[in-house]
Amino acid sequence: MRIGSYSFDVSQIIEEIIRKHYGRILLQLPDGIKMHAFRIVNEIEEKTNAKVLVSNDPCYGACDVPLQTAIQVNADMIVQLGHLPIPNFRLSIPTLFVNVNAIAREEEAVKRAIKKLEGRRIGLLTTAQHIEKLPEMEKTLKQNGFIPVVGKGDKRIAREGQVLGCDVSTARSIEDKVNSFLFVGSGRFHALAVSLSTNKPVIVTNPFTLEILKDEIETEKNKLIRRRYGYITIAQNAQVFGIIVSTKPGQMRLALAQKIEEKLRREGRKVYRLVADAIEPNIPNNFSDIECLVSTACPRVAIDEASRFSIPVLTPIEIEILLGERGIENYQLDTIA
Repeated sequence: MRIGSYSFDVSQIIEEIIRKHYGRILLQLPDGIKMHAFRIVNEIEEKTNAKVLVSNDPCYGACDVPLQTAIQVNADMIVQLGHLPIPNFRLSIPTLFVNVNAIAREEEAVKRAIKKLEGRRIGLLTTAQHIEKLPEMEKTLKQNGFIPVVGKGDKRIAREGQVLGCDVSTARSIEDKVNSFLFVGSGRFHALAVSLSTNKPVIVTNPFTLEILKDEIETEKNKLIRRRYGYITIAQNAQVFGIIVSTKPGQMRLALAQKIEEKLRREGRKVYRLVADAIEPNIPNNFSDIECLVSTACPRVAIDEASRFSIPVLTPIEIEILLGERGIENYQLDTIA
């Protein structure tokens, strides 16, 4: 089924429902494809006996499965559209992850990036939406005299060559085998994470717009480090910290939060523990004693949403810098292991 600039195999949903005799399905979609939800619902309900409920809440990835909602509506199965599963992720409710494939120009995007690549050995990286085109991307590189290298990620990564915003272990696994990385996808966050984690040149090629980025990634990385160091510096004088633990199944890092709490308390700082599903900028207004927040939830919260908060929001790695355990020259984006 085609939905906008993407396509997916709706038959796997239908077959799973029929095979398991499921009667009530909770359908979860990212905001970008919610507009197509009712077409999908109609297709499922016409070909099965199931009733489909559509989640209106945001969906940020395979880490963000609406288990509590599914329990409340008595769903037999959750269908999350748009993401590959996290292999080591165990869920209490049957959940089917259905990837969507971008209708884009991946091969042409790789060709456009050729002149920007450094060295012959190229680490090839992409996201779930383009992963099925990885063999064609490899072939294009080979035809142009390069040696593509595709890495294998950790237990949170479903496919070789795949990177997440919160997990670039695929890139790290081949860091010493490549001269540079080519990321095929949209946006800059994944590329920034790779650049900060590997210190190898990262070239971005957008298969939708065919835009190529290289120097821009290095420039943005340096700006990011300076900006984040500014927040760390402000937080140096903070005496009261709030550590946020996410209730999203794939983002909950309670043990890490406890370790951070112990470190801060040893330094004489006061610590409060906050639990949240959504991390909103009104936290400092609600808890005015807190002078600095530490997010153990999605690593992107502290980076992307920082300007919306009236106090610093630091990552676990930034706490290491604040406490002198790590130098700013070894700055990395937070990742979920």
